[in-house]
Amino acid sequence: MGLDWIVETKPSEGNEKEYSKIKKQLNKLKLNENDSNEEEIMLLEKQLENISISPQDTISDMNDEELNDLDDIMEGGSFLTSSLDFRGKTVGLADIIDEELQEEAYIDHTPKQCIDYAERLELAISSYNKENLDEDEAEDLDNITKGIKWLKFWGNNGHGYHAWY
Repeated sequence: MGLDWIVETKPSEGNEKEYSKIKKQLNKLKLNENDSNEEEIMLLEKQLENISISPQDTISDMNDEELNDLDDIMEGGSFLTSSLDFRGKTVGLADIIDEELQEEAYIDHTPKQCIDYAERLELAISSYNKENLDEDEAEDLDNITKGIKWLKFWGNNGHGYHAWY
């Protein structure tokens, strides 16, 4: 099973409560999986779009120094695609972290949860020294380190992620 972390929109200033309300309604309708809800879902998604800031908008509003920070989390691909999603599977399957942290990779996160998850991942890998690891463990360490940077970058910029698999 694959897993990508997809950066979500965030509420525009002053629309936080309405954004949260619409997100809850959308999640409830999508869980129901009733085809008759398609029109209502589309309407709510349009309302949400009108009061949201996209990750692309967040990036376009950044200065050069902030964009340099973004370079640290980019891996291949184009500027936008490599910064807007992350191959969460590399964290979810990393053997150097415990099962609970692996499983959490498959759960959607709010901005605060992204930062908290990054900090717990950081703590989990803090005892590892790259020079003393085998090739697979070193790759896991690199992937988790990249995931931590990605989580902190987007969480600190007010965006959560959707775990897509």
